Amino acid sequence: MRRRRATSRKPAKAQQTIKAKRGTASKPARHGRLSRSEDAEVIQLARELAEAREQQAATSEILRVIRSSPNSAQPVFDTIAANAVRLCGARMGAVHLFDGKLVDIVAFHNFPPEVVEVLRRMYPRPPQIDQASGRAILSRAVAQIEDMPADPKYTSEVTVAGRWRSILAVPMFRDDDPIGAIVITRSEVGRFAEGHIDLLRTFADQAAIAIDNVRLFEAEQRRTRELTESLQQQTATADVLKVISRSTFDLQTVLDTLVESAARLCGAPHGLIFRYDGTSARAVAAYNNVPGFKELWADNPILPNRVTATGRALVERGVVHIPDVLADPEYNPPEGALKRAQQLGNYRTTLGACLRNT
Repeated sequence: MRRRRATSRKPAKAQQTIKAKRGTASKPARHGRLSRSEDAEVIQLARELAEAREQQAATSEILRVIRSSPNSAQPVFDTIAANAVRLCGARMGAVHLFDGKLVDIVAFHNFPPEVVEVLRRMYPRPPQIDQASGRAILSRAVAQIEDMPADPKYTSEVTVAGRWRSILAVPMFRDDDPIGAIVITRSEVGRFAEGHIDLLRTFADQAAIAIDNVRLFEAEQRRTRELTESLQQQTATADVLKVISRSTFDLQTVLDTLVESAARLCGAPHGLIFRYDGTSARAVAAYNNVPGFKELWADNPILPNRVTATGRALVERGVVHIPDVLADPEYNPPEGALKRAQQLGNYRTTLGACLRNT
């Protein structure tokens, strides 16, 4: 009698379950894969996200430069030109400023020296349609040229020197008035992406902010200087009045105080006061002059004529300013002591005022 071999067979239902599970595991999970179109969409979204982050970082960088340079917009212009070229895939970039009459280029990025030389010869100039910046400023709108060599109105000298094919200019505004343009160029023919145009519009707004900041800073500095000068003048006047009140019978002390105050307030290293007797004038007070300088003017009378600053002030009975005594055709002290006085004092600019009885 044969014996049946013992087996560890599982119930049929269990076997079917196992087979079913194996069959399920052996098939690929379709929901875990992306189609080619979906892959392309993900890649595009990732690229757009990276570009957005780069643009946001560039915008933040420009704002940092604006905050750190309240007295100069030049670092802002340089940063804008560099970022415009990098983020827009351009070849070169520049920032143009317009003062209402002339356009000038204030920032270059990635321009070869020979191209810069050509542009330096052309600018400053009125805005004209033979340049993209001129078109943007005159039209108050974005100007782009898709194929520059094919544009008969564009300056061929610049196109040949720069070896570029397309150009984009986005205007800058302040109170709806054009104040310049941001310009980028490429070596390829074609239109610029709308995203790049929008980016340059943002940069243009930031450039306008930087210009306004500098203008406000300079105005504030000017007001501060004016207030400081006014306070110094008032203090000096009060000091002179105090000296006068204390020195009723001491004219020399008053004159010495006057000439020192005048020199200090005018930022002059030296000063003299001459006294006119109706015929000629002689030096009677001096401040911080080299040895022997006052004596030369005191021992040699000045006549009322135009060959010296003092004589000219006497003739005109007012204020006389000579920016450069060596270049002034009328300033010609006679040979001798007065000629040596100019050489000894080594002065080039002189300011004089006639003292008159009221």
